[in-house]
Amino acid sequence: MKKAALIISLCVLVLIGLFSAYWLANFKQVVLERPLPMQGEARYNPLYALALTLRAMGQHVEADARIDLNKLKLKPGDTLLLYSPPRGLSEAQLDQLLAWVEQGGHLILSAPSADFSTDEETIFTKLGIAVSESSEECLSYLALNEKEETLLCGDRFSPDDVAVFDWLEGDEEQGYSLGKMGWGDGSITIASTLEFMNNRQLQANGPRQLAYQLLADSLGKGHFHLIYETDISPMWMLLLKYAWTLLLPALLLLIAWLVYRGQRFGPLQASPNQDRRALLEHITATGEYMFHRHLGHELHLAVLNLFIARLRRRDPMTAALTGEAQVMALAERTKIDPQKIRQALKPGPLRQKENFFHSIATLIQLRNQL
Repeated sequence: MKKAALIISLCVLVLIGLFSAYWLANFKQVVLERPLPMQGEARYNPLYALALTLRAMGQHVEADARIDLNKLKLKPGDTLLLYSPPRGLSEAQLDQLLAWVEQGGHLILSAPSADFSTDEETIFTKLGIAVSESSEECLSYLALNEKEETLLCGDRFSPDDVAVFDWLEGDEEQGYSLGKMGWGDGSITIASTLEFMNNRQLQANGPRQLAYQLLADSLGKGHFHLIYETDISPMWMLLLKYAWTLLLPALLLLIAWLVYRGQRFGPLQASPNQDRRALLEHITATGEYMFHRHLGHELHLAVLNLFIARLRRRDPMTAALTGEAQVMALAERTKIDPQKIRQALKPGPLRQKENFFHSIATLIQLRNQL
């Protein structure tokens, strides 16, 4: 017995050893990194990673979806980054923005895209910047410690006067992708696109280095204001442009419903008469007629006879009693006030409506409790 158990144990150990050798020879541990979807503020704020990075560097950062100069309270030394070309700013707001830059602010904005067309005064018209007509859109640059070049792709711009820029990346024929110009005591940085600063792009080394180069001069001088949805039109404009796609079908459905239900419109009809209980109404009318004809004693006598008939069938001993003995026996059995029983059995004059009502009600109550 012990020998068989030993042989079985050895066989199990051999099988385990063979399976372990096969597992180690054919399988190995692999670490797989899978990007997760954005969560929280990162889902709608493309500059969320940039804001966290600047805060980690000790900078004061404020992020907002819209540009509100009164709310921002820009001060000299602050940096305002407009992630997309600003729209909807009045001429007074543009003058206020450029006046802040002239006092020492740093404005970073993306160049106008090909579809950025408006008859109103914009910040680009004040700066003398237009969209380049060249089809070349990408600027390649080599980041530090990188072997492959990084591309900066976007709509290039053409300035009216190149001399006002401190530096430019590109050429006059193909347009420019990056540039920085002085404006009073401040400066304005223009890029063909600022998408290299969004949450996805900042994961790469090249976009991180380019973002740092554009923001390095502003570090430690003031607050950073990151505006990530400057191209959103006012609410009334969005409703005017897009709400009709919902309101027009809803209006058509409402008109169709009104036409369908139009046959019910008209004067109100009287409600149909409810079902009538003719026998009950007849009995009620007969009782009222007899009472008004001073025949209340006949009605009382009829109810009293019904009560006495049931009393004789249900309690012959009590029915055999008379006078006060019968009253007390009924009161003990039904728990009704003896005075009410006396009044019900001998009510006296029944012309008074209350006296008649209480007498009849007491007789019916006594009859129901037998």
